[in-house]
Amino acid sequence: MATYMIEPIARWRAEEVAYQMDARPRPNLKGKLVRIILEPTCWLVGRLIETLPGDETHFHPFSQMKR
Repeated sequence: MATYMIEPIARWRAEEVAYQMDARPRPNLKGKLVRIILEPTCWLVGRLIETLPGDETHFHPFSQMKR
């Protein structure tokens, strides 16, 4: 189900990146929105996680997550 939901978003973004690299003749407007909204959001989440307490030798809330 997650793949079903994420696949179009990944495709839109890939098509927009391809346009930015001159490998596609037309931009993808949905991909542009994904890049404008989700890329900064992902960066922000990463920065926030870096500020959580802990390191390799101490407890970190996400270090206990099962993969």
